[in-house]
Amino acid sequence: MKRKEEDVSTHSSSPSPPSKKISTSSHDTEKDPKLPQTNPMRAMTGHAVNQYLHLSHNLTTPLATISPYGYNYKQGAFPIERISSLALMQTKIRTPLAIEKWSPIELSLFETSMSLYGKQFNLVSKAVKTKSVREVIELYYLWKKSDHYKSWKRGFECLIDAEDDVIAEESNNNI
Repeated sequence: MKRKEEDVSTHSSSPSPPSKKISTSSHDTEKDPKLPQTNPMRAMTGHAVNQYLHLSHNLTTPLATISPYGYNYKQGAFPIERISSLALMQTKIRTPLAIEKWSPIELSLFETSMSLYGKQFNLVSKAVKTKSVREVIELYYLWKKSDHYKSWKRGFECLIDAEDDVIAEESNNNI
């Protein structure tokens, strides 16, 4: 039988491809230098690099939050927001400060009426017309702590000093 195979192979016009041994055992593939080898340490370092990248991304990027008040039932989705100072100022959970409730015109009326009436808060409230006595008192104590109050008061100290000088001069002339 062996002789017939040789006869067939010698009489064929095309050369036959070299026979390759096909193996299914892993032991044979590890020894084959032609196949790419996988290094287990390389796989571990790749995993460590991925973990490091994931960790550094989480540290540098703030987590996206889902707004509890922004649910759109028509779309069935929550808007995703990043935390910012503007978002913190506009959130519905935050209680606005007393000064944020006042318009610039109301603040101007408040300061003008404070210069006219002093601490008579009921008269100041009547001058502003849109705010209650409670709101005027609340603003007064916030306003008194501000830098604007200090500069406002300095302007009146100059006027008071000038009036004192005029009064002193008049009293000297009358003598």
